[in-house]
Amino acid sequence: MDYIPKVITVLKKYKLSYKIDTVAAIGRRYARTDEIGCPFGITIDHTTLNTDEVTLRERDTTRQVRIPLGNLGEVLQDLMNEDIAWREVTERYPMVIVKEDEE
Repeated sequence: MDYIPKVITVLKKYKLSYKIDTVAAIGRRYARTDEIGCPFGITIDHTTLNTDEVTLRERDTTRQVRIPLGNLGEVLQDLMNEDIAWREVTERYPMVIVKEDEE
């Protein structure tokens, strides 16, 4: 199942802007989004297909959590409106541990 349209639907529902990048390796994508100032990055990976969860990465800390697609829009909107802090998100959702050579 193609998750890109699903993520787009969620982001549009919450009126959140987005940019899709499928061209380079994930580390390079993160670097590009950091460079242009995107506060959060969403990654769809092989785990998404089994769990219906995406990885949400915060630019400033580079920490990542696994978040159910159904919660993504509300969490991002709350973060953007500063109704919650990134720390609260990392306490609520499981952290993704990435080895340096994987990024």
